Amino acid sequence: MNRVIFFALMLEVLSFCNPDHESKVVVFYHYQIEISNLDRRYLMDSMVLYLDSIIHNNRVDYSFKISQKSDTSYGPDFSIEGDSLFYSGVYCKVLDTVYLKYDNRTIELYESDYDEQNSFDEESIIFWNHRYGLIGAYNYAMGPLLLIDHPSIPRFAKTELYDYVIEKERKTKADWIQNSKSITQ
Repeated sequence: MNRVIFFALMLEVLSFCNPDHESKVVVFYHYQIEISNLDRRYLMDSMVLYLDSIIHNNRVDYSFKISQKSDTSYGPDFSIEGDSLFYSGVYCKVLDTVYLKYDNRTIELYESDYDEQNSFDEESIIFWNHRYGLIGAYNYAMGPLLLIDHPSIPRFAKTELYDYVIEKERKTKADWIQNSKSITQ
């Protein structure tokens, strides 16, 4: 029995000493976007989470945890393998590359499409890059915008990325109104 406890403790210690494992504190924001009132910033919730990353050759697996020692993930896990994102185990095709200004530099983000087959209203745009991992997810069908502020780029997600999503929605709405007018004329 003592050997089992000793072995379990050693595994725990080794997992924290593993150079291919990292845990960092991030701030998670949950906004609700209302297309009818894009000027309103509606923050539903925010919380501090731990973002665990484990490197396996050409793949990095990420998961959110409520505490650093928790075995339970909070929210969807995701992986980056090469130039591909897998969100909740689903491959997300890169749609575009976005360049956003932040603190006298430019941050490159990939915009990927998340669409699980045979599922309804989960369609989302996922914002990510290789350096920070997941930075945001916008479910354009239902309105939730989930943003992750990383310690090395504080307020980037909740300011620059939020504003980018809102401006994109304004343009989409304006285009839709313009196209509707041209159809009725």
